[in-house]
Amino acid sequence: MDVTLHIIAEGQTEATFVNHTLKPHLARFSLDVHVLVVTTRESPNFTHRGGIGNYTKPERDIRLLLSQHSDMDVRFTTMFDLYQLPNDFPGYAVAASHNDPYRRVQTLEDALAEDIGDSRFFPYIQLYEFEALLLSDPQKFESQYDDCVEGISNLVAMASQFQSPELVNDDNPPSKRINQELLNYNSWKNSVGPIVAGQIGLPTLRSACPHFAEWLGKLENLGK
Repeated sequence: MDVTLHIIAEGQTEATFVNHTLKPHLARFSLDVHVLVVTTRESPNFTHRGGIGNYTKPERDIRLLLSQHSDMDVRFTTMFDLYQLPNDFPGYAVAASHNDPYRRVQTLEDALAEDIGDSRFFPYIQLYEFEALLLSDPQKFESQYDDCVEGISNLVAMASQFQSPELVNDDNPPSKRINQELLNYNSWKNSVGPIVAGQIGLPTLRSACPHFAEWLGKLENLGK
């Protein structure tokens, strides 16, 4: 029997990546993956999704999803960015005191898990944001951008200066660096980002990004 996995994503970029790349991969591990984008505002005719302005929004969605699925063979996780995480997020002050980014993000994940208080829920927070994954192999942007050899070469050179693209930090985060070299990336990131991540492939992503690799390994083990 497949294990059902619900992923609460910060935005549409992450949700598309889950649907296009993670979902078919995890199906091979007997996981039935569903993704929900965080609700930011509701009006009579429309539900606005994407972004985490404060902790109340993702907390509401997580707790509601947990209450709707009481079975013990259902699991829940998140895909949130560390970059611009709101300061009312569980564990924020303690995490900010850590110089090591991996310790910082682990502190936040542990605090969120404790605050939600459900053994079926294990959070994931991306260092520093989704676009870090794309810096695992910036050369793959060639498929989406014409006449951007110089910009892509600059991204390759920049990424090589870091031990991992997960360490390209919030002083000048990955998405801003990409947008500086590839104009209008931010306007098209919901489609371009997931396509490039898929072309890079999970083997390269997990090799270059240890925190992402740890999360992916946990997801794969759910089906076992």
